[in-house]
Amino acid sequence: MVYMEPEQLGLRPLWESWVVGWTVGGYYHQERGDEPPPFELKEEEQVHLTALYDWLVEPSMAFLRRTCKEMSPTVDSALLTSLLGLLRCLLAAAIPGPHDANTEEGGNPRKKQLECCFLFALFWSTGVTSDAAGREKYSLFVREVMKDVDVIDEKYGGVATALAVRKWRKPDYKNCEDKTAFLVQTDEGNLQDWCYDPRKGKWVSWVQTLAKFTIPDDAEFSTIMVPTACTAQLSYMCRTLLTHGLRPLVCGPTGTGKSVSVIKCVTEELDQSKYKPIQLGFSAKTSATMTQDIIDGQLGKRRKGVFGPPMGQTAIVFVDDMNM
Repeated sequence: MVYMEPEQLGLRPLWESWVVGWTVGGYYHQERGDEPPPFELKEEEQVHLTALYDWLVEPSMAFLRRTCKEMSPTVDSALLTSLLGLLRCLLAAAIPGPHDANTEEGGNPRKKQLECCFLFALFWSTGVTSDAAGREKYSLFVREVMKDVDVIDEKYGGVATALAVRKWRKPDYKNCEDKTAFLVQTDEGNLQDWCYDPRKGKWVSWVQTLAKFTIPDDAEFSTIMVPTACTAQLSYMCRTLLTHGLRPLVCGPTGTGKSVSVIKCVTEELDQSKYKPIQLGFSAKTSATMTQDIIDGQLGKRRKGVFGPPMGQTAIVFVDDMNM
Protein backbone atom coordinates (compact mmCIF):
# COMPACT_ATOMS: atom_id res chain seq x y z
CA MET A 1 0.00 0.00 0.00
CA VAL A 2 1.36 3.40 -1.01
CA TYR A 3 0.19 6.54 0.80
CA MET A 4 0.13 9.81 -1.11
CA GLU A 5 -0.66 13.38 -0.18
CA PRO A 6 -4.09 14.46 -1.53
CA GLU A 7 -2.43 17.33 -3.41
CA GLN A 8 -0.13 14.88 -5.21
CA LEU A 9 -2.91 12.42 -6.02
CA GLY A 10 -5.31 15.06 -7.30
CA LEU A 11 -9.00 14.58 -8.04
CA ARG A 12 -8.81 12.91 -11.43
CA PRO A 13 -8.22 9.33 -10.15
CA LEU A 14 -11.29 9.59 -7.89
CA TRP A 15 -13.46 10.73 -10.77
CA GLU A 16 -12.18 8.21 -13.30
CA SER A 17 -12.49 5.24 -10.95
CA TRP A 18 -16.11 6.21 -10.21
CA VAL A 19 -17.26 6.88 -13.76
CA VAL A 20 -15.54 3.79 -15.17
CA GLY A 21 -17.03 1.64 -12.43
CA TRP A 22 -20.60 2.57 -13.37
CA THR A 23 -20.05 2.10 -17.10
CA VAL A 24 -21.45 -1.05 -18.70
CA GLY A 25 -19.17 -3.93 -17.72
CA GLY A 26 -17.47 -1.89 -14.95
CA TYR A 27 -16.37 -3.03 -11.52
CA TYR A 28 -19.96 -3.16 -10.26
CA HIS A 29 -20.51 -6.27 -12.41
CA GLN A 30 -17.13 -7.66 -11.42
CA GLU A 31 -17.89 -7.35 -7.69
CA ARG A 32 -21.65 -8.04 -7.60
CA GLY A 33 -21.88 -10.71 -10.31
CA ASP A 34 -25.44 -11.19 -11.52
CA GLU A 35 -26.96 -8.53 -9.22
CA PRO A 36 -28.45 -5.83 -11.47
CA PRO A 37 -26.91 -2.37 -10.96
CA PRO A 38 -29.11 0.60 -10.01
CA PHE A 39 -28.03 2.27 -13.25
CA GLU A 40 -25.50 1.88 -16.05
CA LEU A 41 -23.66 4.41 -18.17
CA LYS A 42 -22.93 4.00 -21.86
CA GLU A 43 -19.47 4.79 -23.20
CA GLU A 44 -20.62 8.06 -24.76
CA GLU A 45 -22.32 9.03 -21.49
CA GLN A 46 -19.08 8.42 -19.62
CA VAL A 47 -17.34 10.82 -22.01
CA HIS A 48 -20.14 13.35 -21.61
CA LEU A 49 -20.01 13.29 -17.81
CA THR A 50 -16.23 13.62 -17.91
CA ALA A 51 -16.60 16.72 -20.10
CA LEU A 52 -18.91 18.22 -17.47
CA TYR A 53 -16.38 17.37 -14.76
CA ASP A 54 -13.52 19.00 -16.71
CA TRP A 55 -15.61 22.10 -17.27
CA LEU A 56 -17.02 22.94 -13.84
CA VAL A 57 -15.61 20.97 -10.89
CA GLU A 58 -12.11 22.43 -10.58
CA PRO A 59 -13.24 26.07 -11.16
CA SER A 60 -16.02 25.65 -8.56
CA MET A 61 -13.59 24.34 -5.95
CA ALA A 62 -10.98 26.98 -6.77
CA PHE A 63 -13.58 29.73 -6.35
CA LEU A 64 -14.76 28.22 -3.05
CA ARG A 65 -11.22 28.16 -1.66
CA ARG A 66 -10.38 31.64 -2.93
CA THR A 67 -13.52 33.62 -2.15
CA CYS A 68 -15.93 31.85 0.22
CA LYS A 69 -15.86 31.17 3.96
CA GLU A 70 -16.83 27.65 4.97
CA MET A 71 -18.86 26.86 8.09
CA SER A 72 -16.86 23.64 8.53
CA PRO A 73 -13.47 23.17 6.84
CA THR A 74 -13.38 20.65 3.98
CA VAL A 75 -10.83 19.21 1.58
CA ASP A 76 -11.25 18.89 -2.18
CA SER A 77 -11.31 15.10 -2.17
CA ALA A 78 -14.16 15.10 0.37
CA LEU A 79 -16.18 17.55 -1.75
CA LEU A 80 -15.71 15.39 -4.84
CA THR A 81 -16.71 12.29 -2.86
CA SER A 82 -19.87 14.11 -1.79
CA LEU A 83 -20.58 15.05 -5.41
CA LEU A 84 -20.14 11.46 -6.57
CA GLY A 85 -22.30 10.07 -3.78
CA LEU A 86 -25.18 12.43 -4.50
CA LEU A 87 -24.80 11.90 -8.25
CA ARG A 88 -25.14 8.15 -7.71
CA CYS A 89 -28.36 8.67 -5.74
CA LEU A 90 -29.82 10.91 -8.45
CA LEU A 91 -28.85 8.73 -11.40
CA ALA A 92 -30.33 5.68 -9.68
CA ALA A 93 -33.67 7.51 -9.70
CA ALA A 94 -33.21 9.15 -13.11
CA ILE A 95 -32.15 6.14 -15.19
CA PRO A 96 -33.04 3.02 -13.18
CA GLY A 97 -32.81 -0.54 -14.41
CA PRO A 98 -31.63 -1.72 -17.83
CA HIS A 99 -30.93 1.37 -19.88
CA ASP A 100 -32.30 1.88 -23.35
CA ALA A 101 -31.78 4.27 -26.23
CA ASN A 102 -35.28 5.72 -26.38
CA THR A 103 -35.31 9.38 -27.34
CA GLU A 104 -38.01 11.98 -27.08
CA GLU A 105 -38.84 14.51 -29.74
CA GLY A 106 -36.56 17.49 -29.34
CA GLY A 107 -33.70 15.86 -27.47
CA ASN A 108 -32.22 12.91 -25.61
CA PRO A 109 -33.85 12.48 -22.18
CA ARG A 110 -30.90 10.50 -20.82
CA LYS A 111 -28.50 13.30 -21.78
CA LYS A 112 -30.74 15.83 -20.06
CA GLN A 113 -30.92 13.64 -16.96
CA LEU A 114 -27.13 13.27 -16.84
CA GLU A 115 -26.54 17.01 -17.17
CA CYS A 116 -29.17 18.10 -14.65
CA CYS A 117 -28.24 15.43 -12.10
CA PHE A 118 -24.58 16.43 -12.39
CA LEU A 119 -25.34 20.11 -11.94
CA PHE A 120 -27.55 19.49 -8.92
CA ALA A 121 -24.87 17.30 -7.34
CA LEU A 122 -22.26 19.99 -8.10
CA PHE A 123 -24.31 22.75 -6.47
CA TRP A 124 -24.99 20.63 -3.38
CA SER A 125 -21.39 19.57 -2.84
CA THR A 126 -19.04 22.40 -3.79
CA GLY A 127 -21.65 25.14 -3.31
CA VAL A 128 -23.22 24.50 0.10
CA THR A 129 -20.33 24.40 2.56
CA SER A 130 -20.08 28.20 2.66
CA ASP A 131 -22.28 30.75 4.40
CA ALA A 132 -25.19 32.62 2.79
CA ALA A 133 -22.96 35.34 1.33
CA GLY A 134 -20.64 32.71 -0.13
CA ARG A 135 -23.53 30.86 -1.77
CA GLU A 136 -24.62 34.02 -3.51
CA LYS A 137 -21.11 34.65 -4.84
CA TYR A 138 -20.78 31.01 -5.87
CA SER A 139 -24.07 31.09 -7.79
CA LEU A 140 -23.03 34.20 -9.71
CA PHE A 141 -19.63 32.70 -10.55
CA VAL A 142 -20.95 29.33 -11.78
CA ARG A 143 -23.66 31.00 -13.89
CA GLU A 144 -21.05 33.21 -15.54
CA VAL A 145 -18.72 30.28 -16.19
CA MET A 146 -21.56 28.26 -17.73
CA LYS A 147 -22.25 31.12 -20.12
CA ASP A 148 -18.60 31.78 -21.01
CA VAL A 149 -15.63 29.99 -19.45
CA ASP A 150 -13.32 32.83 -20.53
CA VAL A 151 -14.82 34.98 -17.76
CA ILE A 152 -12.41 33.30 -15.34
CA ASP A 153 -9.41 35.03 -16.92
CA GLU A 154 -11.26 38.29 -17.57
CA LYS A 155 -12.95 38.79 -14.18
CA TYR A 156 -11.57 36.32 -11.62
CA GLY A 157 -7.79 36.65 -11.69
CA GLY A 158 -7.29 35.00 -8.31
CA VAL A 159 -9.32 31.97 -9.35
CA ALA A 160 -7.39 31.77 -12.63
CA THR A 161 -4.12 31.72 -10.66
CA ALA A 162 -5.44 28.98 -8.38
CA LEU A 163 -6.52 26.95 -11.41
CA ALA A 164 -3.08 27.36 -12.96
CA VAL A 165 -1.57 25.88 -9.80
CA ARG A 166 -4.05 23.00 -10.11
CA LYS A 167 -2.93 22.55 -13.75
CA TRP A 168 -6.49 22.92 -14.98
CA ARG A 169 -7.07 23.50 -18.67
CA LYS A 170 -10.07 25.07 -20.33
CA PRO A 171 -12.29 22.50 -22.01
CA ASP A 172 -12.39 22.62 -25.80
CA TYR A 173 -15.89 21.06 -26.00
CA LYS A 174 -14.74 18.58 -28.67
CA ASN A 175 -16.73 15.86 -26.94
CA CYS A 176 -19.79 18.06 -26.39
CA GLU A 177 -22.31 18.66 -29.14
CA ASP A 178 -24.05 21.60 -27.50
CA LYS A 179 -22.68 23.09 -24.32
CA THR A 180 -25.67 25.44 -23.96
CA ALA A 181 -27.79 22.41 -23.09
CA PHE A 182 -26.05 22.30 -19.73
CA LEU A 183 -27.54 25.55 -18.46
CA VAL A 184 -30.04 25.68 -15.62
CA GLN A 185 -33.33 27.00 -16.96
CA THR A 186 -33.76 29.84 -14.46
CA ASP A 187 -31.65 32.79 -13.32
CA GLU A 188 -33.78 33.54 -10.25
CA GLY A 189 -32.21 33.30 -6.78
CA ASN A 190 -29.19 31.20 -5.87
CA LEU A 191 -28.45 27.90 -7.54
CA GLN A 192 -29.10 26.18 -4.21
CA ASP A 193 -32.69 27.49 -4.22
CA TRP A 194 -33.64 24.97 -6.91
CA CYS A 195 -34.16 21.24 -6.70
CA TYR A 196 -33.92 18.85 -9.62
CA ASP A 197 -36.58 16.15 -9.59
CA PRO A 198 -35.09 13.17 -11.50
CA ARG A 199 -38.45 11.39 -11.65
CA LYS A 200 -40.21 14.30 -13.36
CA GLY A 201 -37.11 15.54 -15.15
CA LYS A 202 -37.48 19.22 -14.23
CA TRP A 203 -36.18 21.91 -11.88
CA VAL A 204 -38.52 23.08 -9.13
CA SER A 205 -38.20 25.54 -6.28
CA TRP A 206 -37.71 23.99 -2.84
CA VAL A 207 -40.87 25.78 -1.69
CA GLN A 208 -42.83 23.92 -4.37
CA THR A 209 -41.81 20.59 -2.83
CA LEU A 210 -43.51 21.43 0.48
CA ALA A 211 -46.85 19.85 1.30
CA LYS A 212 -49.71 22.01 2.56
CA PHE A 213 -49.16 22.70 6.26
CA THR A 214 -51.87 23.29 8.82
CA ILE A 215 -51.35 23.71 12.56
CA PRO A 216 -53.62 21.45 14.66
CA ASP A 217 -55.90 23.33 17.04
CA ASP A 218 -54.58 21.39 20.06
CA ALA A 219 -50.88 21.68 19.15
CA GLU A 220 -48.52 23.03 21.78
CA PHE A 221 -46.41 25.97 20.75
CA SER A 222 -43.13 24.14 21.45
CA THR A 223 -44.10 21.32 19.06
CA ILE A 224 -44.92 23.51 16.06
CA MET A 225 -42.34 23.56 13.29
CA VAL A 226 -43.35 25.43 10.17
CA PRO A 227 -41.78 23.86 7.04
CA THR A 228 -39.60 26.20 5.00
CA ALA A 229 -37.25 25.88 2.06
CA CYS A 230 -34.40 25.10 4.50
CA THR A 231 -36.31 22.26 6.18
CA ALA A 232 -37.24 20.91 2.74
CA GLN A 233 -33.57 20.92 1.70
CA LEU A 234 -32.42 19.19 4.88
CA SER A 235 -35.20 16.59 4.76
CA TYR A 236 -34.57 15.79 1.08
CA MET A 237 -30.81 15.43 1.50
CA CYS A 238 -31.02 13.26 4.62
CA ARG A 239 -33.68 11.04 3.11
CA THR A 240 -31.86 10.67 -0.22
CA LEU A 241 -28.42 10.00 1.25
CA LEU A 242 -29.49 7.69 4.09
CA THR A 243 -31.57 5.45 1.84
CA HIS A 244 -28.50 4.94 -0.36
CA GLY A 245 -26.11 4.09 2.49
CA LEU A 246 -24.42 7.51 2.69
CA ARG A 247 -23.85 9.46 5.91
CA PRO A 248 -24.59 13.21 5.93
CA LEU A 249 -22.98 15.75 8.25
CA VAL A 250 -25.36 18.63 9.06
CA CYS A 251 -23.68 21.93 9.96
CA GLY A 252 -25.21 25.30 10.74
CA PRO A 253 -25.83 28.00 13.35
CA THR A 254 -27.37 27.14 16.71
CA GLY A 255 -31.16 27.16 16.99
CA THR A 256 -32.01 26.69 13.32
CA GLY A 257 -33.89 23.39 13.68
CA LYS A 258 -31.19 20.99 12.50
CA SER A 259 -31.79 18.36 15.18
CA VAL A 260 -35.59 18.55 14.94
CA SER A 261 -35.51 18.17 11.16
CA VAL A 262 -33.13 15.21 11.23
CA ILE A 263 -35.09 13.44 13.98
CA LYS A 264 -38.30 13.91 12.02
CA CYS A 265 -36.63 12.47 8.93
CA VAL A 266 -35.25 9.32 10.58
CA THR A 267 -38.30 8.64 12.78
CA GLU A 268 -41.20 9.62 10.51
CA GLU A 269 -40.17 10.01 6.87
CA LEU A 270 -38.06 6.86 6.55
CA ASP A 271 -39.73 3.44 6.40
CA GLN A 272 -39.55 2.23 10.01
CA SER A 273 -39.84 -1.39 8.87
CA LYS A 274 -36.49 -1.03 7.09
CA TYR A 275 -34.62 1.40 9.35
CA LYS A 276 -34.06 1.49 13.11
CA PRO A 277 -33.13 5.00 14.31
CA ILE A 278 -30.83 5.37 17.33
CA GLN A 279 -30.41 8.81 18.88
CA LEU A 280 -27.68 9.98 21.22
CA GLY A 281 -26.46 13.39 22.25
CA PHE A 282 -22.86 14.26 23.00
CA SER A 283 -21.82 16.47 25.89
CA ALA A 284 -18.56 17.43 27.57
CA LYS A 285 -18.86 14.35 29.82
CA THR A 286 -19.60 11.81 27.08
CA SER A 287 -16.97 9.06 26.85
CA ALA A 288 -16.32 6.35 24.26
CA THR A 289 -17.58 3.68 26.67
CA MET A 290 -20.82 5.56 27.30
CA THR A 291 -21.36 5.97 23.57
CA GLN A 292 -20.91 2.25 22.91
CA ASP A 293 -23.20 1.32 25.82
CA ILE A 294 -25.98 3.60 24.51
CA ILE A 295 -25.76 2.14 21.01
CA ASP A 296 -25.48 -1.49 22.18
CA GLY A 297 -28.41 -0.98 24.55
CA GLN A 298 -30.73 -0.23 21.62
CA LEU A 299 -29.53 -3.16 19.50
CA GLY A 300 -30.31 -6.83 19.78
CA LYS A 301 -27.71 -9.41 20.77
CA ARG A 302 -26.99 -11.75 17.87
CA ARG A 303 -24.38 -13.85 19.64
CA LYS A 304 -21.63 -13.30 22.17
CA GLY A 305 -20.07 -9.91 21.54
CA VAL A 306 -22.11 -9.25 18.39
CA PHE A 307 -25.00 -6.77 18.37
CA GLY A 308 -27.22 -5.60 15.54
CA PRO A 309 -30.66 -4.26 14.60
CA PRO A 310 -33.58 -6.64 13.96
CA MET A 311 -33.14 -8.84 10.90
CA GLY A 312 -34.00 -7.01 7.70
CA GLN A 313 -33.44 -3.57 9.22
CA THR A 314 -30.59 -1.06 8.99
CA ALA A 315 -29.57 0.87 12.09
CA ILE A 316 -29.16 4.64 11.68
CA VAL A 317 -27.24 6.34 14.50
CA PHE A 318 -27.99 10.05 14.82
CA VAL A 319 -25.33 11.86 16.87
CA ASP A 320 -26.42 15.29 18.10
CA ASP A 321 -23.79 17.91 18.97
CA MET A 322 -20.97 15.83 17.52
CA ASN A 323 -18.54 18.71 18.02
CA MET A 324 -18.75 18.03 21.78
